[in-house]
Amino acid sequence: MLGAACTAVRMPVAFLNTELSVFYSANYNTFMEVSMKILVADDDFVNRRFLEKIFGEYGEVVAVDNGMSAVDEAVRAMESASFFDLICLDIMMTRLDGYKTLEAIREAENKYAVASGNRAKVMMISALDEVALDNAQVCNDYDAYICKPIVVDKFEKLLSKLGFDK
Repeated sequence: MLGAACTAVRMPVAFLNTELSVFYSANYNTFMEVSMKILVADDDFVNRRFLEKIFGEYGEVVAVDNGMSAVDEAVRAMESASFFDLICLDIMMTRLDGYKTLEAIREAENKYAVASGNRAKVMMISALDEVALDNAQVCNDYDAYICKPIVVDKFEKLLSKLGFDK
């Protein structure tokens, strides 16, 4: 598991003619295989840290505090062909809400001709009920929705349904 105190560098490594995505952790002087690359966008510090901790058990986590930064990170990943496997967006964020952030990310995926197999799965998170947001949403191209407060067991089952396991 990669924790907040872990200094790590992502790098491809050829091993038995297979390229693996690994981290070198200076803190533990070891290499760790990374199974996922996750982008978390939440403007609430406590929620963001909580999500970083949960997702840290699944792979590399990039966490940002607003929608604009999420779009920037997603585009940067597309430009380097280092795609996010999962993007977790809070719906009510400053600067750019989760739905508009998702719309911008999906537009960027189209612009960069991201293959369907490399398209990020998206999980929307909000304190509001999904039904209450249906009328206001700009983009509904997401794979899962979960309401706060997040129950860890339920959250992990949802990730498993999306195809992500620890």
